Amino acid sequence: MCGNLTGCGYLWAMLSIIVAASTSVGYYYAEWITTQPHLSGRAVSNVTTGTTFCEGKNASELAETSFTFSTFRRCNYWTTEEDENEGTRCYKIVHKCGRYKDFGGDEGIPSAAWQAGAIMGGTGAGLLIMVALVAFFALFIKGIFNKYVAGMCGFFQFLAFGLVAATVIVYPLGFDAKRIQSEACGLGAGQFDLGTCSFGWPFWLSAGSAIAILLVACLSPVARKNDESLYKRGYVI
Repeated sequence: MCGNLTGCGYLWAMLSIIVAASTSVGYYYAEWITTQPHLSGRAVSNVTTGTTFCEGKNASELAETSFTFSTFRRCNYWTTEEDENEGTRCYKIVHKCGRYKDFGGDEGIPSAAWQAGAIMGGTGAGLLIMVALVAFFALFIKGIFNKYVAGMCGFFQFLAFGLVAATVIVYPLGFDAKRIQSEACGLGAGQFDLGTCSFGWPFWLSAGSAIAILLVACLSPVARKNDESLYKRGYVI
């Protein structure tokens, strides 16, 4: 390696790449909360009468499916179809992971807190990826990591820390959304009250990544080597 990094700088570069990866993974995966399917706020296993399930399914079979939600993605969700045999509407679980159809509205992200989290978390991950790319090239290329680039990388990492930490903090504010209470966490759920839901590994990964980002950002001021020869060659401004 021939970059102009100090010993701490090499550590900073490697950790910058790791936290960018961990934050991106935590942001993308939908298992921030996981739960048994609910209908009208009741666990589907407790639904015994008055509800028709499609394809001859019964409540106990559907209860084996897990519903998961993050700020902007979900895995498995309810839909309704026309039951040709019964002539009534029936409930069906769509076994699929993906983004919400809209940012807001009936098919969109169910709460304002999650909408804000989707923006902040995505922006934070994007900033960290950008810094990780700079850190990677700084390992091998002299002159690329000048004092202005080093300062901007540190600033972006501190900013990303604030955004990712804010995403983790505001996420529980969305548990009182009507759709989350009805389909996932039960009527007893509320802000910072999980109800019947439980946090999944991507939530804890994001929380841990936020702490790691702050530690890595604190290393950025000592990451760059003060090499006078680089000044003479015109690499450093």
